[in-house]
Amino acid sequence: MAEKEDFMSEPGSQQLDDLIALFQPLVDAAVRPLVLRQAAATQPATDEEIKQVLELFEQMGLAQGADPAELKKALADAERELRHPTPLTPEETEDLVEEMVLNTALTLVSNWLNAFFAAADAGGQGTVEAKTLDDAMLPPLDQLWMDDFDSAFDGCLIGAAQAKDVLRQVKRALPAGQMLPDDAVTLLSLNGVFVI
Repeated sequence: MAEKEDFMSEPGSQQLDDLIALFQPLVDAAVRPLVLRQAAATQPATDEEIKQVLELFEQMGLAQGADPAELKKALADAERELRHPTPLTPEETEDLVEEMVLNTALTLVSNWLNAFFAAADAGGQGTVEAKTLDDAMLPPLDQLWMDDFDSAFDGCLIGAAQAKDVLRQVKRALPAGQMLPDDAVTLLSLNGVFVI
């Protein structure tokens, strides 16, 4: 299971949990179809993919001091599974979906909050003006930081555009006139960033 980012203070852990819970249903709607499609399309790996995976696996095993005989057996088992993958059970598929949704929600929430830290640092005052937030609840960022936010989703199941769409959906779900979820405001303030 994924772990929370360690930049958050312990007092804000409940707010972080609540933010992730707020985002999860929206992330689930974006991620679930992708994971289900991938899980259903279990195909054997190519010879080149198998070679790369086994080399990496062997290097990791050697680096961790694995017993050579056990490593040889593990490599054979891994190769067999890569050549003849076993379809996931419904329970394994649901576990995979839940893990990917949580990982994606964590990535989205942590990068969204990091955008506030960057904006507050850039302003030099530790504050972000709520009226400057865009329709995806992102603070004004220079192009370098915007590129950094976007690239955080390069290895993710959803891209930056989908992440911003989830942020817009969260904003639309807030009470009229509210710019950010209360938990975000509290969590940011606990970490020295004040939305005014």
